[in-house]
Amino acid sequence: MTFVHQQGILDSKTSPHADGDVIMAAAIVGHAYTRLSKKLNCSFETEAPLDTPPERIGETPDVRRLRGVVDAINLALQNAGADFGKPNGRKAEARITPTYGANGKVRIIGGSGDYPLDSPLRYDPPPPATQAARDLLALALRQLTPGGANAPVSVGYQGSGAYTGFVDGRAGGQSNLFCTYRHVIPDDPASRRWIPSAPVDGVAVGKAPGQKIWGMIRTNEFQATLARQGMYFQDADTARKPAALDENSLVGYTHGMIQAIYDVKMHQIAAPGQPAGTPYEIAIGRGDNPQAPSTTKLASCICCAVFMEATGFPASCTHLGRADCWAPLYPENPAGGAPDMTTAQNKARAAANGVWANYCATIIKAGIPLIEKNLVGDDHKLSFDKLKAYANGRQPMDFANLILDAVTLGQNETDRLDRTLKKAA
Repeated sequence: MTFVHQQGILDSKTSPHADGDVIMAAAIVGHAYTRLSKKLNCSFETEAPLDTPPERIGETPDVRRLRGVVDAINLALQNAGADFGKPNGRKAEARITPTYGANGKVRIIGGSGDYPLDSPLRYDPPPPATQAARDLLALALRQLTPGGANAPVSVGYQGSGAYTGFVDGRAGGQSNLFCTYRHVIPDDPASRRWIPSAPVDGVAVGKAPGQKIWGMIRTNEFQATLARQGMYFQDADTARKPAALDENSLVGYTHGMIQAIYDVKMHQIAAPGQPAGTPYEIAIGRGDNPQAPSTTKLASCICCAVFMEATGFPASCTHLGRADCWAPLYPENPAGGAPDMTTAQNKARAAANGVWANYCATIIKAGIPLIEKNLVGDDHKLSFDKLKAYANGRQPMDFANLILDAVTLGQNETDRLDRTLKKAA
């Protein structure tokens, strides 16, 4: 990509956080409008702490904050007219995800998001169809213990925010597990990504201690923690010719569900007419304490939800938390010239990314007029004007890249909406 080095995402003089706020506010409100305009549900959900008494689940701080933010989304939706955003009309819902299932029985299902909000089918799929799939599920849940009960096998990233994807129900074989991993964003002159020219939240772009290669989660030093938690750094894999990262590099992280969807799409191309399977995702992140699960929410981050919607696998529900440095996968080019589109994998990536980019353009364009009257703060209004101007004449991938640029800031989407949109009176 063409990497633009400037202060803000949208302009050399704007605040990067205000830019990110309006980009994501437009995308989130536009996503809600797009689903509701098709008479589909739109559910934003959060979890209650596992030890919360049932009678108090609806009053936890996170649930109360989510309700306020969804009220703001609905207020913006009312600018669409008709019955959008109104109590008895087509509106976004604030809900609580089901309880995490330690046995993997309750999990995120790619494609279940259009079921009624009270349907257990949104989270409760049938048992895996094959022994291979059952073994992979047990492996992801650390239930395979060849070294004894105190020595479970850990596969892939196990840290905070970790989800493991897999595919079930495929004819002719079972795919592997898919765990979040880091990779370098390739150069593409036809598109652009942003790298800040000034420190963001006190952290500068660079290779020195306390700095970060842009797109990394937290600082350069924190990558060692991610490595201890099982993160795979594709850009550092010696078999793949390690990338020399510097202040002109950009990295990203691809989640398990997204990898599983690419895998399903690849098998649809490679074996047309045969069952390609259903993508699933399991919340498994345990932070630094393997005995205390820390990632248990059964909701997809906004970036995963948008990608899932675009590719035909609507998410069980959407979580307005962090989508730190989220990235899709790009067609690989081992030869060095134009992307090799002869393989099913590269064709699947290019096709999925194309419909994802189109959907990103759809939701941002839909969201811009809906949030215009509902912004708070002059800083956001300046960034909004720049977003509105930027959107004119752009290609779909430019809109997709705006979302990617916004999530490299490492912000919680509830916080962003809190400081960007007016609340209902």
